[in-house]
Amino acid sequence: MKDLLRQRKEQLQAARAAAKKRRDLLKAEILSAAKEVAREERIATRLEAERLKAEAKTARTYVREDARAAAKFERSQPTRPASKRKALAKEKRKLVSYADFLRMRG
Repeated sequence: MKDLLRQRKEQLQAARAAAKKRRDLLKAEILSAAKEVAREERIATRLEAERLKAEAKTARTYVREDARAAAKFERSQPTRPASKRKALAKEKRKLVSYADFLRMRG
């Protein structure tokens, strides 16, 4: 009977030790997986930050190019459109001076 109890006690201790070993292995596996997830998240965060930085740089470039194009367009526009009256007066002067020119030739 004592032998049986001692044997049973040893079996329980062995079972406890095996269960503890399994728990420790599972804990290590879980920690390893958690570290891997954290590493992947850091990589994803870094890549997202790089993508946003590149996007911002592209946007700044487009804004600069748009500003240059707008400035170029503004420079190409007449500073102040001549009024119709002045335009007609210029045209009249040209016609008169052309008539004078013809009279001088003739």
